Amino acid sequence: MIEKIIEKIDNDAAESCKKIVIEAENKADKILAQAKEDGDQVTSQIIDQAEKQGERMLVMSKSRAEQQSRQTILAAKVQAINDAVSESLNALNNQSEEDYFDSIIKLLDKHVIEGECIMMFSSRDTARIPNGFSEKAIQCAKEKGCKLSFSDKSAKIDSGFILKYGDIEINCSFDALIEERREDIKEVVNSILFK
Repeated sequence: MIEKIIEKIDNDAAESCKKIVIEAENKADKILAQAKEDGDQVTSQIIDQAEKQGERMLVMSKSRAEQQSRQTILAAKVQAINDAVSESLNALNNQSEEDYFDSIIKLLDKHVIEGECIMMFSSRDTARIPNGFSEKAIQCAKEKGCKLSFSDKSAKIDSGFILKYGDIEINCSFDALIEERREDIKEVVNSILFK
């Protein structure tokens, strides 16, 4: 009878152990399933964040590339304008002597005003004024109501001239005239090169 009791206790213990093992296995399966679900969720979040970060980086890279492209185009425009200004100035300065001083007379006619003024040239131009130029310039000024004389001193300019009316100076150097028209030159260059 003791044997039967021991056997019953053994059977009950074995049954109880079986139940505990089954419950532990079920709990372990649930824990593993939850861990897999949590892991999948974390993985999905990491992938989403990586995709969003990749999209932001792509947008930023595209924006930087567009900005760099605009800066390159702007630099090319500025260079083209500077080249056009430089070429214009070179063309004016490198005219034949006759054409150069004809241009001076045309500029004088455009800029001279009534009064009494002194015309000043660069040292280079003072040394090469052609015969008959002074008379043409005086006549041109006279037609505009101006008494014109010439300075013994050279102006600190490369080309063109300065008209001095007392304390007032009208700068007709080619550099100043081109700089004054830079915006117009810019528009012309833009219309030609960057339609």
